[in-house]
Amino acid sequence: TDRLIEWCRDNPIKRIKLWGDSTQKANMNGRSKLQMSTHKSVLYAELAEYIFKDDEQFAEWWQQDSKPFVAGTECLFCSLRKKYTEQVKRLGQTGFGLTIEQLQTSAYSSVIGGYL
Repeated sequence: TDRLIEWCRDNPIKRIKLWGDSTQKANMNGRSKLQMSTHKSVLYAELAEYIFKDDEQFAEWWQQDSKPFVAGTECLFCSLRKKYTEQVKRLGQTGFGLTIEQLQTSAYSSVIGGYL
């Protein structure tokens, strides 16, 4: 998971493409909505390579057959994305732990407001 987080931090545009982008999020951040120019499987393969290619425990297996690693990475990523979305919805229902006054004046209000 640490390597996945590193890759996401180092590749913000690819991260947004994998997590999914919306016009609303793009507008809130003052940018255009990001569109996939390649199939997601290409990005999952890149992510899996980043995670496993140089790993002491898995590098040899990666060299022999990378397909199971790519499939596993995609499955894990989709599972994490689903859990993240569920948590964001729950937090949105509670106002993200902020009072209504804090939400109205917070620098995060536009970001948080997109989830309420």
